[in-house]
Amino acid sequence: MPDFAQRAAAFEGQFAHDEALRFRIINRRNALFGMWAAERMGLAGDAARTYARAACDTWIATADDSEIVMLTQADFFSAAVDTSRHRIERKLRELEEQAFTHVMTA
Repeated sequence: MPDFAQRAAAFEGQFAHDEALRFRIINRRNALFGMWAAERMGLAGDAARTYARAACDTWIATADDSEIVMLTQADFFSAAVDTSRHRIERKLRELEEQAFTHVMTA
């Protein structure tokens, strides 16, 4: 039976792996979400990619989904896109499922 130090190291390794995987999933989700939001606002090409990158950067800076939702809601309001906070949150969850599938099968 492994001793305590070996078990602790195994748990730490698993935790680090899980966190790295979670980061990849969330980063992918945010890129998809940013592209979805950009499309809703009529952005395309480089402008859409820049907006999506900003969504990823916002989450990295705050690690807070509610911040991304709030900023997107404000951007939608400025662009006259009629979408509720609930729909934005639902889309974020939907895209997280897509990102999970994509990362796990890649």
